[in-house]
Amino acid sequence: SRIRTDLGQGVGPCGEHGFCGANVPIPCYTCIHFQPWLNGPHEDVYHGLLNERERVKEITGDIQIAAVLDRSIIAVADVI
Repeated sequence: SRIRTDLGQGVGPCGEHGFCGANVPIPCYTCIHFQPWLNGPHEDVYHGLLNERERVKEITGDIQIAAVLDRSIIAVADVI
């Protein structure tokens, strides 16, 4: 099945043919079944995560809370 961003842009298919309850697309980047497209909008996803990390840090004042997104940020960067 095709995985899309919140804006409806495709980022790639899932290689698992069963049910997945993940809140796509962010968790997909750390999943072994994700098959990212070479021309997908991965940079947009990456910048969105960086902005969200900064927003969480500003709201909470806690870098450890914001750092929860780091694994996903690194996974998206690896795709880029």
